[in-house]
Amino acid sequence: MASTMFADQETKKMTEVQKLTWALVDECATEKKVRRLERLLLDDEEARRTYIMCIQMHVDLHFLLNPPPPLPIFLQKIIEAENAKRLQTDRTPVVALLRPTLTHHLPAGACSSATTSARF
Repeated sequence: MASTMFADQETKKMTEVQKLTWALVDECATEKKVRRLERLLLDDEEARRTYIMCIQMHVDLHFLLNPPPPLPIFLQKIIEAENAKRLQTDRTPVVALLRPTLTHHLPAGACSSATTSARF
């Protein structure tokens, strides 16, 4: 019975950490909520793990859902010139060398070479 009550308290605490973390990420956390989150994180290793999991999820979703900004024109021209040279020799486009490797975060088939290189 005591272990069940302890588990319930831990679950409530982790739920609170998640809610406070999302409020912080969404920029709607009050000073009181931020102080509460800080106390939880300082006092509890599991709270820190929960916080890191939430922040990692936020970062992953941000990079998955927000395409990178376009490269400056001068860099696009350099890449085009280098691509022309490389295609004459070893057929490896520069864009392929610069492309970030985020495919492990995407569903299968979501990152084809055509769609990824079109961003550049």
